[in-house]
Amino acid sequence: MPKQIKLSLITFLLLVLAINVKSQVLDSHQKLQTLSSAALSNTASVLGLNVALPYSVDIYKINYFTTDENGNNEIASGMVVIPTDSCAGYPMGLYAHGTVLKRDDVPSRNNGEGTIGKLFAGAGYVMVLPDYLGMGDNPGFHPYVHAETQATASIDAMRAARELCSDLNTNLDGDVFITGYSQGGHAAMATHQYIQENNLQNEFRVRAAAPASGPYDMSGIQAGGIISGSPYSNPGYVVYLIKGYQQAYGNLYNNSIAELLRAPYDVTIPPLLDGTHTLSDLNNAMPSRIDSFMKAGFLNDIRSTYQSKNHPLWQNLLDNDVYNWVPDSATRMYYCTGDEQVEYQNSIKADSFMNAMGAQDVAAYSQGPSNHGGCVVPSLYSVITYFDSLSTPCNAVDTTSTFAHFRSEPELRVYPNPARSVLNVEIAEPATITLYELSGREVMSRELNDTKKLPVYNLNPGVYLLRVVSENTTQLKRVVVSH
Repeated sequence: MPKQIKLSLITFLLLVLAINVKSQVLDSHQKLQTLSSAALSNTASVLGLNVALPYSVDIYKINYFTTDENGNNEIASGMVVIPTDSCAGYPMGLYAHGTVLKRDDVPSRNNGEGTIGKLFAGAGYVMVLPDYLGMGDNPGFHPYVHAETQATASIDAMRAARELCSDLNTNLDGDVFITGYSQGGHAAMATHQYIQENNLQNEFRVRAAAPASGPYDMSGIQAGGIISGSPYSNPGYVVYLIKGYQQAYGNLYNNSIAELLRAPYDVTIPPLLDGTHTLSDLNNAMPSRIDSFMKAGFLNDIRSTYQSKNHPLWQNLLDNDVYNWVPDSATRMYYCTGDEQVEYQNSIKADSFMNAMGAQDVAAYSQGPSNHGGCVVPSLYSVITYFDSLSTPCNAVDTTSTFAHFRSEPELRVYPNPARSVLNVEIAEPATITLYELSGREVMSRELNDTKKLPVYNLNPGVYLLRVVSENTTQLKRVVVSH
């Protein structure tokens, strides 16, 4: 073989290898647990989340490749939760978790932070829950409420989850649903924005995003407490934010956050930011007023530049505003007017800006007067109900029957959907059809030979689950009743 051809072949092979290496995002995975549909439904009931969870799930910890705030390659961790039923294609869901200070209080540790992802997976989504940079297995300090790294960690986690699904022969339908709560609301909005502004829509077909109780206007509404000096329920957020932005930008102090803290907090606070303490530990060690723990000189510099934004902190906050763009995909924001941690006006401002700039399908909805903790369940109920109204339901196969793996499912038609007075259910063989509320309560059951007209005019408007059982197959459809 001529030398030139040989070199060209070697170059080609090296390029192919490089492409393959680059495309591999998943580093490793570990199965943590399997949870039954009944166990998930019990958890949902305890939490007061009144939804139907027909799927059992497998829970995995993943390690995956991503980049840090400086563009350096890193390995991060997260959780992926996969329904166990065979399916023509599940939608993928992203849940971005709320603020935690302790490194191990993250989804990959299979603790409380992963609960929401498990419940959503029980509803029929492959759920992805990134730990974020500086949390879980990733070293360093977490760049708290930093839009870009929240987005890239989330996007790379979804890529890794896609590879995991391929390895496990789990089918995805290509749709992506994005949500998150509190800091996770900010992360969800940042991820949605990053996908759109970096032209990743072909890779991530965002069907809808529904962040909840997020601080979208970091430089304005959410920073109001810094300006006013009023008592704040979570003063730890302030030092967490400053140290996090120092991690991301390096422009707020020289060596230690102690430089910006009054005595005795310059001594007592820094050790609580070592990743082994909780946010409650930090809040309990601080007074509620920012003027009591931050140095006057720093606060004067911040307050005097509020209008001009001519200070590194304001520049950092501006860089992490995520309200001022126009989503192409459907977007809902959920909030509570009694929220003492994240100003609910963040959602109002984002909704107003996006619609004023021509957004086609953006809305913000109040979930009542609850506080930040009390807003979780009503918000997430609204999120899953909204997602269910848009997602393509899985046509599940009863895997207890070996025959089902070799037998094609009979065609099932359900129309109109949404239905106002009558829902038509059509299938080519005898079947039993049962309609359930999302709470799991049976609404009606019928035997079906060809086409059955189900009266739905007397049902409350909302999303229902239709289960159609024929010979060796079970098919599920989500239907919407609208009067």
